[in-house]
Amino acid sequence: MAIIKLKDLLREHKIIEVVADVPPEVKIVAPYAHHAYAKPASDSAGKPYTQSNIDFSGNGKSSESNLETKVVNIVKRFENSVDNPRGGYNKAKKLWFPHKSLEGGSDTIAYGHKIQKGENFSKGLSDADALKLLEKDVGKKLNVAKSQIKNFDTLPLTVRIAVLNALYRGDMGPKTMKLLDQNKFADAAREYLNHREYKTTGNKGVKKRMEWNATVFKNAA
Repeated sequence: MAIIKLKDLLREHKIIEVVADVPPEVKIVAPYAHHAYAKPASDSAGKPYTQSNIDFSGNGKSSESNLETKVVNIVKRFENSVDNPRGGYNKAKKLWFPHKSLEGGSDTIAYGHKIQKGENFSKGLSDADALKLLEKDVGKKLNVAKSQIKNFDTLPLTVRIAVLNALYRGDMGPKTMKLLDQNKFADAAREYLNHREYKTTGNKGVKKRMEWNATVFKNAA
């Protein structure tokens, strides 16, 4: 009977490459895919996300710009897609246009950007410019994270990504941030889902996104 070596099996299924690059504090919780991130969701509800959606390459101590790039690629897939018929993207013109926000308030454009007073996107926004706008918004959330979580820069890469994903949506409470600051990741995961919106919303996309963040926190413990 032929003996199949574990190393050869891992290589065959394209797992060994990513294992070699995973930071020691990260636990793999889902099979590696051929792409770094999940395919864009077909609607705002999205599809299941796992930690394998994160690009684990690097040593876990990524530069600030590299961290923001990873967050942008995660956030954009939770927020919107050019294939979302309600997402404001005009395929004929290849431009994003404002649309009503599901949660109410001011209109939204592209990847979850709340239109502010003085901003005018009536002529549309290219996807390249939409990504630049997302990068700018993520940068603002990074400043918030650093001001609220003193040891933010020392947190595992996956946790930092999930924190910014949560802050971008606006569902990260002060108790959760305090627990993360104390490296109490499992407690932070429980507290994060002890959230009124998570318990009452009928929006599957919101629940999946919050569960994804909570899973990242829990698996860092």
